[in-house]
Amino acid sequence: MKKIILISIAISVGLFGLSSPAVAEHVASLRGAIGLEEDSVAPTLKQYQKDEEPIQRDYLQQPPLIPHKISEYHITIKHNKCLSCHSWSNYKARGAT
Repeated sequence: MKKIILISIAISVGLFGLSSPAVAEHVASLRGAIGLEEDSVAPTLKQYQKDEEPIQRDYLQQPPLIPHKISEYHITIKHNKCLSCHSWSNYKARGAT
């Protein structure tokens, strides 16, 4: 019962805070002074680094060498940047091995 009362108080305080004119005066648009009806520059698409030709292997069963920079790739247990192109679902569209 106390939990329901606390939730309803939090919601009413939140709604009052959002509707107060003092809060609305300090809200600024992320696009600055440019209005919606004005022509704006389209966002640039991310440019992917073009891969070089595959590097020849020096001996039998050598793992493939990576033909692009990976210095900014952060690999953890939960996130692997390599899989954005090299996963089973993405490799054909990206042209990755």
